[in-house]
Amino acid sequence: MLTVIAIIGILGAIIIPVVGRVRASARAVQCVSNMRELGKSLLTFAADNKGSFPPSRVIGVSGPDNNWLFYLAPYVGHPYPETVDWEWLKSICRQKGVFLCPDNTNVSQDPWLYSYKMNIWFRKTPYGDATMIKTGINLSGITNPSRALAMVDGATGNGAVEFTSSGEIAYVHNGKANCLFADGHVKQDTETRLTANWNALCKDPLK
Repeated sequence: MLTVIAIIGILGAIIIPVVGRVRASARAVQCVSNMRELGKSLLTFAADNKGSFPPSRVIGVSGPDNNWLFYLAPYVGHPYPETVDWEWLKSICRQKGVFLCPDNTNVSQDPWLYSYKMNIWFRKTPYGDATMIKTGINLSGITNPSRALAMVDGATGNGAVEFTSSGEIAYVHNGKANCLFADGHVKQDTETRLTANWNALCKDPLK
């Protein structure tokens, strides 16, 4: 009997970590799938708007149309209702769908359940006089879309819709973060590499 118990204990010690890794891998795959869908949505939005991406954020606007989530919602299965308000946008986020990485625990359990952040340089004017500008950068102005970082796993919970530094990225997939680029492809990267290549990935391709 003791031998059987010992064997069960050994098997448990082997199986439990394996199951944990399998689940983590599945969550990472789901995150990649989410980002790919967002990438397709970004490119479709640009095609519908003369090449312009949605802005990461709109300064000076207090309504739900002040962020990229609003502009991409119809492209991920949520058409605008007759009355568009904050409650409508919150109801989409509550569904724990494409806007939320299943591995990101930085997101608080309030009505705003989203975790991805958009590159601030996707605004037409990232800093300074960007008031009321509801159009993002144009695809024609991106020198190398496959090198231009568009969205990341966000580390700031649901308090922001855009990121400005590698410190605002959540490295939740075994020490790496999933990153969406302007051409629609997704890849994982480490904080070390992103920090070392920050301007080349986030700023320089969008000048």
